[in-house]
Amino acid sequence: MRRELKIIYCLIKQKLIRQMMYKESFIGGFFVNLSLFVVQLMFFAVIYDNTFLIGEWSKYQFIFFIGTYNLIINFAMMFFYFGIIKIPQLIRNGKMDYYILKPCNSLLYISFENFDLSSFPMVIFSIIITIYAAISENTRLDLLNVSLYIALLFLMCLLYYDLLVLVRCISFYTVDISGLESVEWSLTELNMKIPGTMYKGFLKYLFCIILPYGLVATIPSYVFFNGISTKVALFIACIVSLFSFLANTVWKYSLRHYRSASS
Repeated sequence: MRRELKIIYCLIKQKLIRQMMYKESFIGGFFVNLSLFVVQLMFFAVIYDNTFLIGEWSKYQFIFFIGTYNLIINFAMMFFYFGIIKIPQLIRNGKMDYYILKPCNSLLYISFENFDLSSFPMVIFSIIITIYAAISENTRLDLLNVSLYIALLFLMCLLYYDLLVLVRCISFYTVDISGLESVEWSLTELNMKIPGTMYKGFLKYLFCIILPYGLVATIPSYVFFNGISTKVALFIACIVSLFSFLANTVWKYSLRHYRSASS
C-alpha cells in the first residue's frame, strides 16, 4: 500500500509540474466547469420557484445534492477520470504495452497519470455550495455527521471509479466503444439531476443496483440529512465491495486477452 501511494504521489507531482507550464489551460478548464455548474443551479432554482418539494427533497437539500455530485465528479476528474477514459485509445494504438511492462500495477499507473489541476477550484466551489445548502437547511454540522459524509464521499468516488473501469474494459474486446461512452455520460448527467431515492420499480433496481450511478451523489446527501441505518450501511458496503471486486477481476481477465502491438 505504501508503495502504491508513493507511485500516485510521483505521478501527480510530475503532471502538476507540466500543467503549471500552461496556466491558460488551467483557467479555461475551470471556467468551463464553473459555467456548467451555474447552469445546473439556475435550472433547479427556476423549478423551485414554482414548487416547494421535488419528491422528498427540499430546495436546499437539492442544492446540496447537486454540490455533492459536482464535488465527486470534479474530484474524479482531478485525480483519475482522464487517465481511465484514455484506456480505449491506448489499446487501439498499442501503447498499452508500455503500461503493462511497468513494474507496478498497470491500472494504478494509467488512472493517476493524468492529474488535472483545473478541476481543483470546482472541488472548492462545490464544498462551499454544500456548506451553504446545509446551513440554509438548518442542519447541524457536527463532527460525526461531517465525518460520515466525507467517508461516504470517498466510497462513492471508489464506486464511480469502478464503473469507469468496467466500461473501459469492454474496449479490450471491441474496436470502438464511443457509443457506449456516450450512453455512460448520459447516465451520469441523468443521475446528476435525479436523486436515486426518486426512482421507482425497475428504474430503482437499474440505477441503484445493476448500474448504480443513482447512488453516487444520493447516498452521501441522503445520509447527511436523514442519518444512516444498519441496513443502509450494509447495502453500501456490499455494493462498493462487489463493484470493486468486479472492476479488479474484469481488468485482470481483460489484460490476459489483450493483443499487444507486437502480436
